[in-house]
Formats: sequence, C-alpha cells, structure tokens
Amino acid sequence: MTPGELATAIKRGSVAPVYLVIGEDEAGKDEVVAALTSLVEEDLRGFNVEKFTAGDARPDDVVFAARTRPMLGDRRVVVLSHIERLFKGRKKLAEVDDDAGGDDAPAPDPGGLEGYVANPEPSNILVLVATDINRSTKLGKLLDKQAVTVECEGFSTDGFNGAQTALRDAMQFAADRVRAAGKRIDAAGLTALVERAGPDIVRLRKDIDTLVLFVGDATAITEKDVRLVVGAAQQFDDWAVTNAIAAGDAATALRHVQLMVENGSSPFQMLGQLGWWVRTRMVQAAPDRVGAAVRALYRADAASKLGRNPQVVLERLVVELCGPRQRGEARRSPQGAGGRPFTPQRGR
Repeated sequence: MTPGELATAIKRGSVAPVYLVIGEDEAGKDEVVAALTSLVEEDLRGFNVEKFTAGDARPDDVVFAARTRPMLGDRRVVVLSHIERLFKGRKKLAEVDDDAGGDDAPAPDPGGLEGYVANPEPSNILVLVATDINRSTKLGKLLDKQAVTVECEGFSTDGFNGAQTALRDAMQFAADRVRAAGKRIDAAGLTALVERAGPDIVRLRKDIDTLVLFVGDATAITEKDVRLVVGAAQQFDDWAVTNAIAAGDAATALRHVQLMVENGSSPFQMLGQLGWWVRTRMVQAAPDRVGAAVRALYRADAASKLGRNPQVVLERLVVELCGPRQRGEARRSPQGAGGRPFTPQRGR
C-alpha cells in the first residue's frame, strides 16, 4: 500500500489494527504516522496516543500500551519507531546503534510483540515504523501476514524503464499533493515542477510546500510560478543521453549532458557509463555504428589520459557516437539545456 492508498482507505473508514510503515523516505513515514495518529481526536491525543522507540523502550511496555483501552475516546494509537533494531543486524538495514553489536549480535527479545501482532486489539492501532525488517524471522513473517504495510520508498528509477515509471509516479504524487493543499496546477507547471525535482521525493515535497506559500491566496500554481520559485532542473532519466545517441539525436544528447553536468554529474563517470553502453548495449540499439563508436571511445580515452578538458572530451564523444549525419544537425541545432544556446566548455 502507498501513502496515497492509505489516505483513501482512512477516508473510507477502513482502518487496520496493525500497520508496518517502511522505507527510506523519512518525511513520508512521518506523514503516514501523523495521518494515523490524527484518527484520535486532538483533545484526547494526550491520553490515547503513545510513542516509543525500539531500543529505548521494552517491547512489553509497548504491548501493554497497545492493550490498554482508550480513555474517553474510541481508539488508541501506539507508535513504535526504528523496529529494525528488533531484528538481527543486516547490512541492508539502516544504521544501527553502535552498542547493538553489528551483524553478529543476537536480536533483542521482542517480548510479547509477536503475540500482539498475531492477536491485536481491534479497537486500537499499533504503528510499527522501520527502514527495513528481516522477513525471515518469526516477527517478520507475522508482520508480512498480519500487518498492513505502507511503503514509503520515493520514486524508484531501477530498470531500463524505471525513469518513465518514476516520472509518472512523481507527476501523480505532485498533483495529489497540490490538490490536498487546496490549489490547482496547470499541466505545464506540473511538468516543470517534476522535471526540476527529478526522482528526489524529498526535494519535490519541499518545492510543492514552497510554491503553496509563494502563491498565497491564489488558487492556481502556474509554470511561471514554478520557474520563479523552484531551482534548476535535475536530470531525471539516467538513460536520456544513451537514448538520444541510439536515436542519432546529437542535439538532444548534448542538452542532457549539459543538464547532468550542471547538476553535479562527473564527466569522467559519464565517459565510463558511455563506454559500458557502447560495449554492452549499442549492438542492439545501433549495430551499424558500433565499429565507429569503439574507435571514438579509444580516442576519448587517449584524450582524457592526456589531460584534456573532460567535458570537451565527453561532448565530442557524444557527437561522434551519434554518427556523421547527426553531427551536422547538431551544429545547426545549438540549443542547450532549458532552451538556452548551447556553448560547450573549452579547455582552461
């Protein structure tokens, strides 16, 4: 379940007794916890909302709080954060306290938590928050079976089509968040907003909040507002340069190179990525250009070892990889990132 799906379920009145809130997006997890604790009336939260941190609190104390009947109201919400500490250490987990003993340390005693997850109080809500859990343990298996899992992972760009999927998810996230703030945003503004944040959900969330404050009482956010308030665009698609090269579109490839360099990508790293792509993927994308591409790679490697400006070497390689016909088109289409004239940097 996503945070958005949880919000929909809460509106329908569908609430589970145990939630596992998991993922790397800390702000997203905080919002999910806030949404669940808001199910308790504000005046009664001092009585009926309790928060604990694994490692600081005993699991049995958490269970006792979760078994306690609500005072005055109809529901109690108990939150236990950092439950990854209740599992034997794994390198994949978020950092664990130094005194936890590392990967070889035995798991802390979960106390009665396993029994509670198997048989929770139907009127109360137990919210367990973690970066990751060990699903091979008894507690992990119980959570997989009994708890409703809310995943807060941001936008994944894994896989060849990952960037397109992440872009679609980011657009939906931004549109929903703007709507929840009582604002509208036009299509051009939404596109510009997501292009600037890239796959960074933390930045996208912050940019939306900034825009809502900026427009004030206005009901709509426009593309002009986005360009005035939000910083420079980040590169969203790690495959954009190679996709443009495969299509023989040197002008687009150079624009994406410029974007990536402006946003901190290393030309040396990008040269290495292009080398990998030529050796492993170009034979499927553009088999007739493989021979010339390999020779261009050798020239680029020699130039970089001679201490030539790495961005100049990278730009020249990109143009050569696109093929001779497209090199002429690139000279006739010198548009840089964001529609600005493209001026390659020369050696200093």
